[in-house]
Amino acid sequence: MRRFGFGSSSETIKRPQSPWGAKQLLFVPPTDQELEYRPTLWNAGTHQVFQKTEILLDGTEIQMPVKKFTDTSNLFSEGSHIFIVGQTGTGKTSFHVGLLYLMWQKGFKGIIHRDDGGLESLVLEPLIKEDFHIWVPEKMEFKTHNWEPTNEIIYFDPKKPRKIISTMLEVDGFHTVIFDAYSVIGETCVKFWGPFFTELIFGAQQEPTFMKKKRVLSADELNDLIQPARHSWSREHQKTQGVMEASVRKLRKHRFKIVGSAHRPNQLPINVRASFAYFIFKQTFPKDAYDLLNAFMAGIPSKLFWMVLNDITHKIRVDEFYLFDSRGKFDKWTNDDMP
Repeated sequence: MRRFGFGSSSETIKRPQSPWGAKQLLFVPPTDQELEYRPTLWNAGTHQVFQKTEILLDGTEIQMPVKKFTDTSNLFSEGSHIFIVGQTGTGKTSFHVGLLYLMWQKGFKGIIHRDDGGLESLVLEPLIKEDFHIWVPEKMEFKTHNWEPTNEIIYFDPKKPRKIISTMLEVDGFHTVIFDAYSVIGETCVKFWGPFFTELIFGAQQEPTFMKKKRVLSADELNDLIQPARHSWSREHQKTQGVMEASVRKLRKHRFKIVGSAHRPNQLPINVRASFAYFIFKQTFPKDAYDLLNAFMAGIPSKLFWMVLNDITHKIRVDEFYLFDSRGKFDKWTNDDMP
């Protein structure tokens, strides 16, 4: 069993209360027990063989070497994008948030996160504190219950994304943008995020090379924004599809790492999926897992293929996941801390 660098996401991250008004959001902070969530950093890729503790019948502990097949040397490098796949309730979003915190610890001091409306990323505010910035559309209301963020809420004009981007590129920190929670239909979200991504590409290109920093662009439920042309929800999605695809391709040249997640990866265009270097599988729909694993596991013995497929679709626990690299090598890992 492969081990990864943070605790069980299903038990340690609390899903905040849902929006209770068209213009209001209420965030309930995590309890003291939940704030014990402290991901520990593992310098991925430095050890091709690490140790696993085994306890014998007489109580003796021995260290057993465990071989790692996945190439994780670029897992925390800029430009090597990561995509997380999983059904609802499999711990996908909690895993996503924990991974962002690991990247923060790893040196990515500029993180821009698109909140899908669940407010899960706010659980990191007590950990990051003064470097955590919450962005809310102007004229909207954001309320908290028995909790006050370290920094004041930043209210922005959705019609002026260039001003937002210039501030985010200039000020280091974890920037979580809460826009979708105030939107009723997906078309409204795309009208904001399309120009937002355009200005982000422009801002990154204008930045002098010596000033570029390791940054992360994170999008929960990426398939809400990028969809195949023939299956788009609206004309607005069709108009912005090229911009979204360009963001995934071009930002890697400017030291950006993209972390995306989706329930159904097949809803994303193939040009977008091909830009990700790592795929992380939580429990997944059988049809989606079958299609993707066919591509990843070409040449793998049939018995192993069906065993992995059955595990990913039916047996995998919430604290487990499969990690595939760009060459199709994979390992099954857990969320437990490294020994």
